[in-house]
Amino acid sequence: MENDRSASRRKGKPFFPKLMKLNGMPSVLYVDDEPELLALCRLFLEKDGRHTVITAESAAEGLKKLRTGHFDVIISDYLMPESDGLEFLRQVRAEFGDIPYILFTGKGREEVVIEAMNLGVTFYLQKGSDPVSRFSELSRKIETAILRSGTGDTGREKTSELDQFFTLALDLLCIADTDGFFRRLNPAWEMILGWSINELEGKKFLDLVHPDDLATTLKAMEDLRRGKEIVNFVNRFQGKDGVYRWIEWRSFPFGEKLMYAAARDITERKQVEQALQLANKKLNLMAEITRHDIRNKLTVLGGYLSLLKEYPPRSQASMYVDKLMDTTTVIAQHIEFTRLYQNLGVIPPSWQNVQTVFLQACTHVELHQVQIQSDLESIEIFADPLLERVFFNQIDNTMRYGGPKKTHISLAAHETSDGLVIAIEDDGVGIPPQDKEKIFRRGFGKNTGLGLFLAREILSITGIRLCETGEYLQGARFELFVPKGAYRYALPAIHHGKYRQEY
Repeated sequence: MENDRSASRRKGKPFFPKLMKLNGMPSVLYVDDEPELLALCRLFLEKDGRHTVITAESAAEGLKKLRTGHFDVIISDYLMPESDGLEFLRQVRAEFGDIPYILFTGKGREEVVIEAMNLGVTFYLQKGSDPVSRFSELSRKIETAILRSGTGDTGREKTSELDQFFTLALDLLCIADTDGFFRRLNPAWEMILGWSINELEGKKFLDLVHPDDLATTLKAMEDLRRGKEIVNFVNRFQGKDGVYRWIEWRSFPFGEKLMYAAARDITERKQVEQALQLANKKLNLMAEITRHDIRNKLTVLGGYLSLLKEYPPRSQASMYVDKLMDTTTVIAQHIEFTRLYQNLGVIPPSWQNVQTVFLQACTHVELHQVQIQSDLESIEIFADPLLERVFFNQIDNTMRYGGPKKTHISLAAHETSDGLVIAIEDDGVGIPPQDKEKIFRRGFGKNTGLGLFLAREILSITGIRLCETGEYLQGARFELFVPKGAYRYALPAIHHGKYRQEY
């Protein structure tokens, strides 16, 4: 004959008396694989005489005690050998119905909370570093769970708390279906991609995936349909501004149609990785070019020294000495170039305030009576830390070659459909049309011939282009074209209006 417990399980109803007590107190089953933590928690919960705590060191042991006793509340850790806290929760729900279940864990990953919510967890509580406050909070959760068990309030309380977590999480959380449509998203999506929740929910998310990532995304969805969890999957999603952002995913399937996912924006990390890779390539190339040039110059030095050893006529000796001096100067310039270039890509790119860096560069140049004008206090760009060197070279060129009538250097910017244009402009002589591209070649010019070449190389690391667009005899105008995703508007400084300074 089937007993009452078996019949209750078969009908899918909980089999445990409401508020069943041991020695007149609510009974608690605490499952954790740390014996010392079990003992400590038992002491805290029993010290005021309001609970009786029975402990188990594994989910299997916990199930055995559930089958032989009566408990009002279950507390469980998440990370345990053989069977974790979520699998234990799944078994409890299947065999014992809606007995209150508190997940008390040191792990705070979003995907754990989402799955726990789906399985019917009553409360979710992190252990933290202050045991007194954590165990006090745990005691309150136990009492709340017991009072509300069987009244229907537990489900509403659980849903309310987990909804609050879903809303406040900084990472991207979503529920989607295997047909490729968003079902539910948290507000972090609006912050990262710019689309409103209403625009995204019900939208086919594959429409936002970068074309180059579509094949791998479809493969990941197929794995989810087969019941496979996806960890550390990366693809690109298009924001409302048209810029693609790199997203890293952790997702797992639920049932036949749904999947739960937690993700985070790793765009800046990707930008840094790509910039460092490009910088290393440039360093290797420039090192090889520099070695080649120095070897050639050393050959020249050796040749003229050999001629001098043969006691040439006095007139030719003077010419040989001049050649030696010129060659030595060129070698010194190559060495100086390697000094300037040695830090390229060593420190990762970062977000830098354009006006702040520009004004800092101005302090390294003697400007005499030239005025500096700028109204870019809120613009930041993602650039190599040598950005200040770029601005220094452009300001220095104005002071060297701008002529005696120059009066100001201005910094301004405007947006286009493709990005941001930052202009550094003066009212000096300007650049002749035939030299507008030559000035960026290595070795061109009257000084070292390295400044503008180096400036263009530094900017290119993060995808910024540099060109000269001024009108000859009316002033030089250097334009930095910053692509979308590599500039942003930060909070303005305390002062307002244009910056104007005369040095």
